[in-house]
Amino acid sequence: MERLLGLRFGGGDFAYDGAHIAACSLASRVMLRHLMDNCPVTFSQLLYPYADALSLSGKNGTESTQIFGTHLILRGVEEVSVAAALADGLAAAAERGWEPDVIVHHFYMADSCAAAAEIAAFLACRCEGETVGDFGGMLGGFVPHWRIREAAKVFASFSEMTYRLTKGGVYGLAGGKLLLHDGLPTACIEKVRTVCFQKTASET
Repeated sequence: MERLLGLRFGGGDFAYDGAHIAACSLASRVMLRHLMDNCPVTFSQLLYPYADALSLSGKNGTESTQIFGTHLILRGVEEVSVAAALADGLAAAAERGWEPDVIVHHFYMADSCAAAAEIAAFLACRCEGETVGDFGGMLGGFVPHWRIREAAKVFASFSEMTYRLTKGGVYGLAGGKLLLHDGLPTACIEKVRTVCFQKTASET
């Protein structure tokens, strides 16, 4: 039976802060870059967060696209490849001063679809600070893998726009939510929430 692989940086029930999210975002990008560079993996297998050549490049000037976070969902990636990539990701997190545990979750698929409710539950996590968006809420019923990545692309577009609106005031993704920097003006946050609803139909 086909299944999806979910990874969460940071085990246990605790509240992530901005430093945790920033470390997770870097770790996720490094891990996904490893998979693309060293394994027989295509971008279509990286379901959430959305990733492409630009977002994984790490080059100056592309920071608005480099928004990853605490959770990953992959399709059809060999676990030995995941383990090697994860080692690189954890090393990157350690450079940011955090060595998180990792939780692995398997989503079993019925008729090539995964339960949206299970994905939303997997992405649920607590964090300290202002969040916007709800990726899990963008999915409903049972969804094929391509639909997850399609929705992730929309969420990535919203995240990139938020980065620009806030002039870099984004830590990264806390589960299915975008964590903003502390101290952003209320008017700016409200503008971001408006954009969020326009792009994703999510009001949270």
